[in-house]
Amino acid sequence: MHGTNLINTTLDILDETKNSKSDYVIYHDTMHSVERSVLDFVKKSPFDIDKDDWFHSFTSGPGKPSEGKTTPFHIRLLKGGKEQKKQLHFQVFNRGNNITNRFELNMYIL
Repeated sequence: MHGTNLINTTLDILDETKNSKSDYVIYHDTMHSVERSVLDFVKKSPFDIDKDDWFHSFTSGPGKPSEGKTTPFHIRLLKGGKEQKKQLHFQVFNRGNNITNRFELNMYIL
């Protein structure tokens, strides 16, 4: 009886994971695709990106991470033209050159 409950619980968790969805695309082939996903994510929020901060932090910043490394980014957000306390935080992990969709994106607004 205990084993059956464990199997049912595991199947329930797998169903929840399969049916859950993200507000953005997680895996990308290129950094340009990552950029589009980040900008689309912010467009869906009530905030705007501080374009100067975006340019200095992402566009001309550290670039793509090397294989097996993560590069974090923290971008100031605006609302109605005023800087907010919240920031866009995202990390890009390079899963390796021999993998399709090699860049993994994780982001949130805090």
